[in-house]
Amino acid sequence: MESSYTEQQHLHQLSFGSIGSDWEFSQEQVDHPFVDSGFHDAYVPTSSFEMQRAFDEVTTLDHVDESKKAEMLAKKSPFMYFRELFPNAASELMTQQICKDGRIVYVSRVSVGGEEFVGEGRSKQLSKHAMAKSVLAKICPSDLQYLQRLKCETDMQTCNNEPADGLPLEQKQELVPTESKVPEPIQTQGSSSHLVPSTELASKPACQLLWELCQGRSVGSLPIFEVSKLENNKVACKITIGQRSVEVVCKGRKVAKNLAATKALRELLNVEPQWLEKAESERNKAAIIGLDAQHALMKLCAQKCMPLKFHSEMLVQPKRQMKVVCQVGEEIFEAVGSKRKVRTLVSTNALKKVFNIDYSSFAGAGASYQVLQKDMYNKSPAQLLNELVTSQGHSPVEYAEAQTFQEGLGFRASAKFNDEEYEGWAPSKKKAKQEVARSILLNAFQVSFPNAQ
Repeated sequence: MESSYTEQQHLHQLSFGSIGSDWEFSQEQVDHPFVDSGFHDAYVPTSSFEMQRAFDEVTTLDHVDESKKAEMLAKKSPFMYFRELFPNAASELMTQQICKDGRIVYVSRVSVGGEEFVGEGRSKQLSKHAMAKSVLAKICPSDLQYLQRLKCETDMQTCNNEPADGLPLEQKQELVPTESKVPEPIQTQGSSSHLVPSTELASKPACQLLWELCQGRSVGSLPIFEVSKLENNKVACKITIGQRSVEVVCKGRKVAKNLAATKALRELLNVEPQWLEKAESERNKAAIIGLDAQHALMKLCAQKCMPLKFHSEMLVQPKRQMKVVCQVGEEIFEAVGSKRKVRTLVSTNALKKVFNIDYSSFAGAGASYQVLQKDMYNKSPAQLLNELVTSQGHSPVEYAEAQTFQEGLGFRASAKFNDEEYEGWAPSKKKAKQEVARSILLNAFQVSFPNAQ
């Protein structure tokens, strides 16, 4: 009885990571370890002798009540459970990318108890789950059925046309219902066929919105993302919810996931399309606060991975007028005006047409260049200009070396900003630079700086 108590105490200390230097293992303790039901995840065989017995003596949840076991495992994925059982093997996991049948697939390999297990999938995550399933199917098949994270993927085929759980394809297809139910909305406003989420969710990205809406559903309906690389630098993203799925192919991993999530919100969750468009518009407006029209257009196009090109040329008639052509994706916009205003004009038109943003009436545009009165007296024009430019994520303005304007009359300084040349004259090089900054503040940011003292 005394020996049993010492053994329990020793294993409890192992669970909490505190063990004295004078503890010793007996052969009986190694062959028949005691594991408390509350700390089964903490005990993992690490010695080479125990690893050889891994398949016969893995600590599973067989001794726990069936309902409690299902509740504990419902929150874990196959790879998560495998990593808890075999942390050392999980740390030595190898994943590599190969080309199979003209498609890019990922292969994960791990060695447990001297035997190698392999898993394949369209992404690194799916290959790890497939590998973990093969390990768990041999060691603790009874626990595998309760792992709910990927339960709805049981009909998914691996690259060799075998289901992940090892069942034959024909037998697996018989288990899949022929009709899939359309998920019911969580909350509705006035319509029973469309979901209108609360306004608090409008500012969240599509992926996060999809995940939070699915969390309110029953266990097993969480979204599963499958991202794979294709030819021509394109990415395919497939989202599965229950037994239904949607897929999007485009350039950019992040863009593909958000577009697929938006498509899943519309087709799988029946979210009101008008609400999604309004939420997208609000996110776009929040992203361009503090930016002028041209840089706002550049930022939104970069976020959406939309190609953007500007082309400008001086016109003979009317004089001092410039024509700017802006191409956003397949759409082309043109504007004619003065050199300082034409890019703003064409960018405003593009924002209105492509992103449905009326920049001229956008509150954030007019308030973006408000400067505190005390800053105008405590800071120089060049310092204030650099603060405004860097706050928008751009590099500080670089000034050309000041040159003598006329012998004994002063110096001339210049700088290029937004493809426009600005000049300033002053008795000294330092003051000439400040005059250039003052000109940029006035013409580009509509900030009237006090006259030099």
